[in-house]
Amino acid sequence: PWWHQIDLSSEMLPIARRCEEKGLPLLLHLGGSPKTGNFEVLLNKFPRLKLILAHLAVPYFQSWRVVKEAKNCFMDISGSYVNASLVRRAVKTMGPDKVIFGSDGPVPLRCRGGGHSYEAVLRWTRELRISDNDKEKIFHKNLERLLP
Repeated sequence: PWWHQIDLSSEMLPIARRCEEKGLPLLLHLGGSPKTGNFEVLLNKFPRLKLILAHLAVPYFQSWRVVKEAKNCFMDISGSYVNASLVRRAVKTMGPDKVIFGSDGPVPLRCRGGGHSYEAVLRWTRELRISDNDKEKIFHKNLERLLP
């Protein structure tokens, strides 16, 4: 939806329907307009759809309430749109059961000295003040629950 301005209420429906039928998760990078960012239409039309919102649902941080309450909706903590503070706030707000580690590969974060690395988002997750079991949920258990 972000780059291609895909209308979630019409153009995304066949894909969401197919993912729901197959039990596959659908990962979306939401767009910045109502037509490209209204993911709730997908949750309403496809109640068994497993939806993952990329980059903590940027730019829709107000949508965290919806994610927390929706049974099959999650967010990933990937990409240059997020930082350690947002990751901590997301886990505190929604709990570790709603957060999924992501790399945003093949686009890793840029390093200060040049080059790219996934180490920052790994570190942000490892340093969370939560149990090791909750960290495992974020790193892999939550995603494993979504796979058929």
